[in-house]
Amino acid sequence: LMEGITPVFVDIDSKTYNINPKKIEEKITDKTKAILPVDVFGLPCEMDEIKKIADKYDLKIIQDSCEALGSEYKGEPIGKNSDAMAFSFFPNKQITTGEGGMIVTNDKKLYKRCKSLRNQGRKENNKWLEYERMGYNSWMTEMSAAIGTVQIDRLEEILEKRKSVAKRYIKLLKNVDNIVLPPNADYPESSWFNFVIRVDKNIRDSTLEHLIKNGIPAKEYFPPIHLESFYKEKFGYHEGDLPICEKISKETINIPFYNDMTEKEQKYIVNKLKEKIKD
Repeated sequence: LMEGITPVFVDIDSKTYNINPKKIEEKITDKTKAILPVDVFGLPCEMDEIKKIADKYDLKIIQDSCEALGSEYKGEPIGKNSDAMAFSFFPNKQITTGEGGMIVTNDKKLYKRCKSLRNQGRKENNKWLEYERMGYNSWMTEMSAAIGTVQIDRLEEILEKRKSVAKRYIKLLKNVDNIVLPPNADYPESSWFNFVIRVDKNIRDSTLEHLIKNGIPAKEYFPPIHLESFYKEKFGYHEGDLPICEKISKETINIPFYNDMTEKEQKYIVNKLKEKIKD
């Protein structure tokens, strides 16, 4: 929107929670410039299918992998099908720099443009106080970068820890009735950003209340973007436009998940979940 581009939303796949490639083509018009797939919760999108569509219509692919650092797609690191992709280093991500993120691309021209844009639009030769376009104050501080450098060296260790926490949750929850495990559980190449379960929409809110009352900071995750008040008012979106997204969003609960979580903490959370689900 800040670039004068109108977003067009596509419904999700009920199994992966990612954009459904089968629904993309029906939204493409002669004004469409790019596809922006989001690797939700660290699970990579079906990029081979998306690439076929992009090639067919001569579209760019800008991949939002903010939650998917360390994920692989069909045995290879994510990103090979995209023109550019973004990672986030917000504190709740796999690694953090306190704030900020990273854009990666194989396009030299785009790389130079991004370097300029992040630094007030400074000329690509980086000459002092010479600007050739409108840019942003978006560079990362050296302190943040230093934190990130140390964290990236520990990435494999961090990913393994997160995988172990996820495996324990899956073991503790797999035989609990009325709980749907995260889609990541079926995709070993996914990196774990968080742990989102689903329960019946009629008990979702009361389950959240029960967990919070017992000291567990759980949240609904995510509400649909198109039903946020800003988008409803600007574009006229309403309930029913993306039915799969809307249905699943009413059932989701994001339970606590972090690198050094102990089995004792997880068992407490699962026991409190069971109390409510079986209530």
